[in-house]
Amino acid sequence: MSAVDLQIAHLRRARQLAAGISRVEVDVEPAIRQARTDFGAYCRWMGKPNAAHHRLWVNEFVTGQDSSQLLKLAGPNTAVLAPRGSAKSTVLGLLTSWAIGVHASARMMLRLLYLGYSLDIARSRSHTIKAIISTRRYTEVFPMVRLSKARQSDELWAIDYDFAEIDAIGDDPYTLVGQGLSGSITSRRSQLIILDDVIKSSESIQNPEIRRKLITNWQEVVRPTMLDGGRAIALGTRFLKSDIFATTFNENNDWRVLKQQAIVADENGLERSYWPEFFSLEYLRKLRTEDPIAFSYQFQNNPVSRSEIDFPSDWLKRGDPRNVYDKIAVGIDLSSALKERNDYTVMTLGGIDGGFIDALDYRRMRVMGNLEKIDELCRLLADHGLLIEGDEKPDGTVDWFPTDTQVTINIEAISYQQSLKADAIEILHNQRNLHNIVIRAVTGYKGDKFTRFRGILGLFQTGRISFNRWIDWTPYFSELENVGQSDHDDCSDSFVLLVRELVGQGRLQTAWGEWASE
Repeated sequence: MSAVDLQIAHLRRARQLAAGISRVEVDVEPAIRQARTDFGAYCRWMGKPNAAHHRLWVNEFVTGQDSSQLLKLAGPNTAVLAPRGSAKSTVLGLLTSWAIGVHASARMMLRLLYLGYSLDIARSRSHTIKAIISTRRYTEVFPMVRLSKARQSDELWAIDYDFAEIDAIGDDPYTLVGQGLSGSITSRRSQLIILDDVIKSSESIQNPEIRRKLITNWQEVVRPTMLDGGRAIALGTRFLKSDIFATTFNENNDWRVLKQQAIVADENGLERSYWPEFFSLEYLRKLRTEDPIAFSYQFQNNPVSRSEIDFPSDWLKRGDPRNVYDKIAVGIDLSSALKERNDYTVMTLGGIDGGFIDALDYRRMRVMGNLEKIDELCRLLADHGLLIEGDEKPDGTVDWFPTDTQVTINIEAISYQQSLKADAIEILHNQRNLHNIVIRAVTGYKGDKFTRFRGILGLFQTGRISFNRWIDWTPYFSELENVGQSDHDDCSDSFVLLVRELVGQGRLQTAWGEWASE
């Protein structure tokens, strides 16, 4: 290559670089402008984009509303319960640094109280936030923010209010104080209180003195210093039935509370991981198997007693249904209302032969109307030859015909469930003449749910219960294996009603429906 060619090559390369720089400047500027007002864009700009489960937190914390003390963050005190390892501190550190920049951009002072479990933890989080503010990328978004040289300890620091042109005369010119909620706290007025995993561990929170200290510090020292128009944001994990989220940061004290779980079930009861990029479903299930109680708290945020039921998965046996049964029944547990989205209506069909029980089939659904439930019950029975389904008529309805096999329907008929009993008698008996169906209404139990379920554990343990191997029992088995640790108890309640009807009522107090007396 000649000298002239080399010069031309260098010139061409210089032009390419210049064009690239110009192009970057054009592309970057909109991202910077968006990051100043949009927290999600800010996280992307800082190289920490929100994962899908983080967006729940962000939507609750960044309300877009203003108050006399806060911009874009005004709202009720809010607690989000999230699984361990879900990057809570990372998101809170970004949120805190962004909030400081948003208020500085508006020439408005923001004073934060950042609370961890201990002072050392709070100092560490505080140091991280200062490090974020000191980065070049942060300065590109919020050029008016720089740390003050006068106050720069991790326990107490401020931004340079003069540089940001913020009038701080007459106020305590700090930006962030880091404190440990379980220790001695210095009282300072604040506009925004961040509570970052204020429970250290299950062992520490078992100590009643620690629980008392957390509550006392919040109620007597921290809460009174929050300015009118300010707000508290808590992001943590459950560790005990009587922890601070149960006693203090709850709806009874006007907190908005949201719960997030590591294993999420869809409408069909199939499980998935809340963060598959980091935690596979197989890994989470392994953790659940190793310590189901700890997993229930720390990953599912479900408080359960340490003495709850241990249900080995090998108790759930599959087999072929028998041809003849001494008795056939359906146990029905009803959802209380459609708006209660954790509630299902579950119908479990089963039979008993010589002391051995077969669970034949089930229906698990969310429906409000009693007619839909009764129709589904009829379809369940028809699938197993216990009713005969006629042809569909022009209006979309069908006729149903009885068989010679008697089926007992066992319903827990209390409060809202009474209406199904009455409608079932009217529709199944008076309108459809299904005389082989007997309705039994259980009006009261002795003992709580766990006591009832424990009462049938011996049948599982001795191998006297088998599930139809031709049916997909995945959501049903998941609930039985995690009794007391799952959001749902509809399948287990339905199964108890079925078994109690098949083996005899025992201590159940029953009220017989009209058919049973005929």
